[in-house]
Amino acid sequence: MNEFQDFIETELRRKLKEKNIVIWFDEQKVFSSIFDAVNVPAEKLKYDGSFLKIKFHIYEQDPDFEKKWLIYIPMKEEEADWIRELVVLSEIYADTFEIIFKKLGYELSPENKDLINKNAKEIAEHPERFSLRKHEKKDDELVKENLFAGVFNESVFDIKSILLKFINETSYDNNLEKNKNEFIHLVCLKIGERNIKAAGLQELRENIIRTLLFSEFYHRKKEKGSFRFKELLAEEHSIRMLAELSDTWQKNSD
Repeated sequence: MNEFQDFIETELRRKLKEKNIVIWFDEQKVFSSIFDAVNVPAEKLKYDGSFLKIKFHIYEQDPDFEKKWLIYIPMKEEEADWIRELVVLSEIYADTFEIIFKKLGYELSPENKDLINKNAKEIAEHPERFSLRKHEKKDDELVKENLFAGVFNESVFDIKSILLKFINETSYDNNLEKNKNEFIHLVCLKIGERNIKAAGLQELRENIIRTLLFSEFYHRKKEKGSFRFKELLAEEHSIRMLAELSDTWQKNSD
């Protein structure tokens, strides 16, 4: 198992804990062999040209959706109208190769981008065959991550977990106040600083909530280009993560 498969498998397992159906949209068509290889507690189905075949199999085998299913579809979510009723019931996984590449710590340098454009599928399957440079975190960034992970009682700095705690509970503010500027800077660094900048913790909390809601709304739109308020979104690579986080936050608030 290479690091791409390991990362993807971890993400899929996490999503399968949330819902019984996970649909994996691979618009770049580079992860087919990794789908075949991942070991997850679910029955796997791969789109082979017929959405009807997938739906018939699930409805016949599991009409009450009690089993776990992982469905791989090598196209954009917006192109899968024939399976829309399953999409509504599902957790969606649609990280592009570039997003996973960055999450694994690799640099999107001109040299790496050129390699990706020509060899994305081969890199995902055999990254050890390519000379790829990883982004080296600065010592002060690691120190800050460890500091704020401790403030939120986390073993590691997981941005999704920490944002959920921060927007739900003001009890952390006293411990954050002394280093609030460093915390604000780190949040901006992790999810894109276009609209998350703030002078204080409460302003940061309000800005994060606004960005979560707009990201979820934008993510669910079919016509992405028609959105009038893109300046209210985070950076493009963070939108899906924030949309999913918004959904989790609202469900936990019910």
